[in-house]
Amino acid sequence: MKQLYTIFTAVAASVISISCSDDNNIGTSMNDIDFATMQTKSFVEEDDSKELSGAINGQIATLLNTAGPEIAGTLNRMLPMTDEEYNEIATFTNNLVKNCTTEAETYITIFDWIVANISYEYGYDNEPYPVFKNKKAICQGYSNLLNVMLTSQGIPCINVNGLLLAYPGGGHAWNYVYYNNRWYVSDPTNNMRASLVSYSKYQHLSPTSIDAILFEDECCTYTFYESQLNIHSIKANSQSVSIPYSVKGIKVTSLNPATAISPDIEEIYIGSNIKTLGENFIGLSTWAPNLQRVFVDPDNTNLESFSNVVYKKNGTDYSMCFIPSAVRHIELKPIANFDKESSIKNLHNLETVTFVPGTASIGAYTVEKCPKLHTAYVANSTSIDESAFTGVAADFKIIRGDYTNIVPVKY
Repeated sequence: MKQLYTIFTAVAASVISISCSDDNNIGTSMNDIDFATMQTKSFVEEDDSKELSGAINGQIATLLNTAGPEIAGTLNRMLPMTDEEYNEIATFTNNLVKNCTTEAETYITIFDWIVANISYEYGYDNEPYPVFKNKKAICQGYSNLLNVMLTSQGIPCINVNGLLLAYPGGGHAWNYVYYNNRWYVSDPTNNMRASLVSYSKYQHLSPTSIDAILFEDECCTYTFYESQLNIHSIKANSQSVSIPYSVKGIKVTSLNPATAISPDIEEIYIGSNIKTLGENFIGLSTWAPNLQRVFVDPDNTNLESFSNVVYKKNGTDYSMCFIPSAVRHIELKPIANFDKESSIKNLHNLETVTFVPGTASIGAYTVEKCPKLHTAYVANSTSIDESAFTGVAADFKIIRGDYTNIVPVKY
C-alpha cells in the first residue's frame, strides 16, 4: 500500500499557521485543530486492472458483457409513470406480441410497432406514457417507450445517451437490448438495430452515459457516465473513505456521485486512477455536504490536491476543480486571475481563504455566499474588485501581506 506520506503536513498546511496581520504567517489558532482526525491513511493500491480504451463502442461492449443482463432496470430515472399507466402499456404490448414465440420475435414486433407508429416531433412530453398516448416524441421518447414495452415482456433493456456523429454536436438517445443470450444495439428513432459486436453498423453512435448500475461492491456502485467508468454512489459510512482503484478487473476513472453520500464522510482519498470529478456537473459539490478534506495521490497525472482544493492538471498549468462543501480554511494556488467562472461559493463553513503571490487579480463575485468567511489574506500585489467578496460575514476583513512562509505545526 502506498502511504499518504504527508498526511499531517497536508492538513496542517491547509488550516494551521500563526494568526497575525503584520507578518508573513497566516491562518487559524491551534485550538481549531482536531488532532484525532489526523490519522495516517493509505491510498488504494494499484492493481492489474485494465483501463477502458479503444473505440467507445468496444468499451461499452466490454462493460455490458462483464455486467450481464441483470443490470437492466437498476436505474429508471427517465421512466416515471403510475402503476395504471404502466399496466395500460403492458396490456397493449401483451396483445401486440401474443402470437410471438421467441424473444427475438417479440423484440422485433415491438421495435417495428414503435418505428411505424411514433412520429418524430418536438414539443411533446418524452416520458413513456405520453409518448404511448400522443404517438409523438424525439429520440428520448422513442428510447423510453421501447424500454417500458420490452420490460413488460421480461426482455432486458437499457437506455443510453450520447452523440449522433452524423450531426456534429447532436445529442441522441437509444437502447441496449438483451435477447438470444447477447446484447443488441437498438435505435428505434432511426430504425436501426444490430448486434453489439457489429461495430461497423453503428459507428455513428457515440455513447456517453448508460442508465444502469453496472457494478456494485461493498464501497460503491458504478455507472458509465461522461464516457468514463464512474462511481455513482458511495455506500460506505465511515469518516474516511479511500476511493477504489477498479471493479471487476476494470479501472475506475471517474468520481462523480449522483446521489447523497453518508454524512459521516469527512475525508476522501483519491488514487492515481481517477481522471475526473465531473465535467458538466461535480456531484461531490451537491452530494457530500460534510466533506472537509480531499487528498489526491501524488502519482495522479490528471488531478492534484493542495490545501483540500482539487485542481485539474494541464501540463505545467492547472485550474481549480473542486472545494469540499464543509471546508473551513483554504489556501489557493496562484491562479493568475480569479473571477466568477472560478468562483468560490456556497461554502457555509468557510472561515478563511488565502490568495498567495502570483495571483494577479480577484474579480467581481469571485467569493459568494460564504456566510462564515471572516478573513481573506491577499498578497500585496493582487488587485481586488470592489465586488470580489459578497455574502460573507458581517465582520469580514481583507488582510494584505506576502503570505509565502506558512509555518506548519509539528506533530
